Amino acid sequence: MNEDEFVQIMERPTIAKNARLAQQLKQVLWRAEMKGFKGNRAELLRDAIKLIRAERSHIAMDAMHNSVLADYLDDVVGEAVGRLVAAGDAPA
Repeated sequence: MNEDEFVQIMERPTIAKNARLAQQLKQVLWRAEMKGFKGNRAELLRDAIKLIRAERSHIAMDAMHNSVLADYLDDVVGEAVGRLVAAGDAPA
């Protein structure tokens, strides 16, 4: 994880205060790369965090089991990848 990605996570109090969520975000970025994502990881993380923050008000991520949280974040990052590809900001 580079400095920009680290800062994106740690400068958002709602995410940084949940160490498990922060750790899972790091892991989901790596999984996205292993699945073939070739775009800018910082842009991907930025878009994924927007989606997470929009849903955080009505989803209790703190109560999610680790595997459920990982699946949820994989879905969010998948949606973020789709948005970046559609906008032309990441290769298909």
